[in-house]
Amino acid sequence: MKNLGETLKQARANKGVELRDVSDATKIRIDFLAKMEEGDFNFDLPEIYKRGFLRLYAAYLGLDTKAIMADYYASTGGRHSDKESQRAQNAKKQFLGELDEESTSSSPENRYDEEPNSDLPPDGISADDKSKYLKIGAIVACVIAAIILIVAAVSKLTSNPETPTIAQGLEIPECVITIKALTDTSYKLTPESNPNYTYHKGEVRAGDVKTFNVKEALIIQPLPGKIGDLHIERNGQHLDYARLIPHPAPKYRIAMPKQ
Repeated sequence: MKNLGETLKQARANKGVELRDVSDATKIRIDFLAKMEEGDFNFDLPEIYKRGFLRLYAAYLGLDTKAIMADYYASTGGRHSDKESQRAQNAKKQFLGELDEESTSSSPENRYDEEPNSDLPPDGISADDKSKYLKIGAIVACVIAAIILIVAAVSKLTSNPETPTIAQGLEIPECVITIKALTDTSYKLTPESNPNYTYHKGEVRAGDVKTFNVKEALIIQPLPGKIGDLHIERNGQHLDYARLIPHPAPKYRIAMPKQ
């Protein structure tokens, strides 16, 4: 089988990978891979595993698996006897823990000969590993679902149904803000919750008065000017600018009256 081994070795060289890379991808021991590349298939494994490993290695290298297996069968004189098949069945029971071989849809020998549904697929993940990953995924999903239910239950217990909300019809009273320009100046007025919306932005003349009906705190910013150029009233009462909470830039916050 020297020619077969050389074919494997040359294909691996063309792929630019080492035996260690192949072993990591296919889960085949390096010494088995090396023997196959030498054309030596007399290593201590049942025949079914030799054929399975050869098929898996050929598929990983991108070779024609049917042609590779035909070369192998031609070199070994065809398929092995029923005695060899029975040895393979016994070995599989021992190594894979199969308790009822008769319940399988096909014999172990045929399972390795199937084209693409082998116990050792080209991706190198066995059926047992896939089953393990599915079980882990199901456990994780159950844990996440339990956490969501616990959070929902705690939220329901800690909520106060008697607390009024806007959605329950609570009306926030309007506040009347009046701003009078004492000199020619300019300013920008925005709601605190949405700085992209403006109630006013630009110049005003001395004596100009603007009134705003609002339900939330406002942010006023002189442009450039100073806050002392403006006379601010809240619900008809003069609001000294010194009592406003300053912001960087400079900006000032006009708070709503306490309820």
